[in-house]
Amino acid sequence: MNQAVEATEVGKARGRPPKAEVMTEAMEEAAKPLKMYKVTIHSGEDKGDKGDVFLSHNHKSVLIQRDQEVVVSEYFVECLQHSMIETNVRGEDGLDRSVKIPRFSYNVSPA
Repeated sequence: MNQAVEATEVGKARGRPPKAEVMTEAMEEAAKPLKMYKVTIHSGEDKGDKGDVFLSHNHKSVLIQRDQEVVVSEYFVECLQHSMIETNVRGEDGLDRSVKIPRFSYNVSPA
């Protein structure tokens, strides 16, 4: 019992919550119901932008057919939002600047 109290006090002294509190927070986060969204990923003009879209998050994956409305969890919507193409563009002043362009054209609405 004293060791547990001492470990808790050490955690507090270091500015961290005790492990039991961290685990409880993680379990509560995992127990929350996922928000679901309706997503439509649009086809592009290129031949490469006509195929299905593969998304993966924490070893869970989905294959989404383009131009079809599907229902996915908030994690896969976040994957779409983070799918960016980073490139350089030369401005009128002759200087290059880095820009991020969304990889996919899509619509999202709550399910």
